[in-house]
Amino acid sequence: MPRNARRSNNSNAANYWPGFVDAMATILLVIIFLLTVFILSQFFLSTEISSKDDALSELQDQLSELSLLLSLEQTQNEEFVTRIQVLEQDISNLSTKNESLSVRLEEAQENVIVLQDEVVALNEDYNERLIILQDELDKKIALFDEKRDESALRSQRIIKLVSERNQLTSLLKIKDLQLKNNLDKILNFEVQITDLQTDINDLGFDLENKEKMIIDLREKNENQDKLLSQFKTDISSMDMASIDQEKLIKDNEQIIIDLRKNEVETTEKLERLKSILLSTGQKAKMSGDEVQILNRQISELKTQIQALQALLDQSEKRDVEQQARIADLGKRLNVALAQRVKELSEYRSEFFGKLKEIIGNRDDIIIIGDRFVFQSEVLFDSGEANIGIDGQRQLAKLSVAIQELINEIPEEINWILRIDGHTDKVPIRNSRYESNWELSASRAISVVDFLIKTGIPPNRLAATGRGEFIPLEIGDNEIAYKKNRRIEIKLTES
Repeated sequence: MPRNARRSNNSNAANYWPGFVDAMATILLVIIFLLTVFILSQFFLSTEISSKDDALSELQDQLSELSLLLSLEQTQNEEFVTRIQVLEQDISNLSTKNESLSVRLEEAQENVIVLQDEVVALNEDYNERLIILQDELDKKIALFDEKRDESALRSQRIIKLVSERNQLTSLLKIKDLQLKNNLDKILNFEVQITDLQTDINDLGFDLENKEKMIIDLREKNENQDKLLSQFKTDISSMDMASIDQEKLIKDNEQIIIDLRKNEVETTEKLERLKSILLSTGQKAKMSGDEVQILNRQISELKTQIQALQALLDQSEKRDVEQQARIADLGKRLNVALAQRVKELSEYRSEFFGKLKEIIGNRDDIIIIGDRFVFQSEVLFDSGEANIGIDGQRQLAKLSVAIQELINEIPEEINWILRIDGHTDKVPIRNSRYESNWELSASRAISVVDFLIKTGIPPNRLAATGRGEFIPLEIGDNEIAYKKNRRIEIKLTES
């Protein structure tokens, strides 16, 4: 047992020795490495120290120069001390003035607060009055529209009445002509009737004479018949007397036949005259009825014309009154519109002033009349419609000014901010845009999109492309081209 223990101890001692040797070798290598590093660092440090010595000599030279400068500065410092003393005296004087000015400033601030309250009160009063005036203006405009519609309807009625009056006048003229023709016919009929009446009277007188002659001839014929019978009884004794008597009888018979023919013809003529007289009387009666009808129609037409004339006079009178009212409303409307334009101009001036103050003095951003002009180079690259970084910065300032203005302009003023894109007249050489007009429109739309993204209401913005057709400067040089490539911003009424 002890032998085994001793053997195990010997084996353990033999096992430690190789590890110890390895550790010592490693330590030796580390020491050699550290010595190498130390030697190298010593070399580099000696080199650096030599360079430092050179630098130190240079610094000593500079120090001598600085000491000289310090002496000079000390002399200047003494002068500055004297100046500072003078300035301190001035500062003390200014402090006393500042105290008095502070007192005055406090008083002025109090006055400003009072004035601000008054301004707020006046602004509220102004807004209330403006709302009342706007309501009155809307009512006046509605009344104006109603009166204008009524005037248009009355004008149409007047035109219709005038046309009806013209038609009735033409019908009246036609009826007058017909009446004149009928009167002429009646006069002709009356003349014919008088002539026929005269003929009838003459024929009646002739008929009476003929009847008397017929009666006399009949009496004579009866006497002749009696005589004939006597002559026939005495014919044998009186031959020569009988022959003469027969001739006389034949003559009397022929006279009777002629008288009877004349009687028949006279009767026929009398019948014809009676029928003619009857037809003439009927025609005269019919003409008289037509004349009465025409007279009634003429009187009715005259009554209608008088009524139409009265309506026309009333319409003309109303039209004159309406025209006067329309003129008055037009004047009031023009005054209100002028007031609106004046207010918008004031806000436009204030807007441009704030915008100029925010953007600052730049040669490529100017104000021309009622327009704020950005040169295209500020916002876009050549031939492009994408806004650059500097352009976005300037448009952000513009958006701030617009948002401040939105809160100040009353809601009843219908305003918009119009963005106009302009280009030069050099034809575009770009496959993306077919013309300068399309490029200008795309640039204006890009500006509008950017302003909408910054919070400007879309209903207050409008984008238009004007192309090269409204130049600021006429010319074929780069200066004119540069001035004409621009974005114009205009505050105007919608």
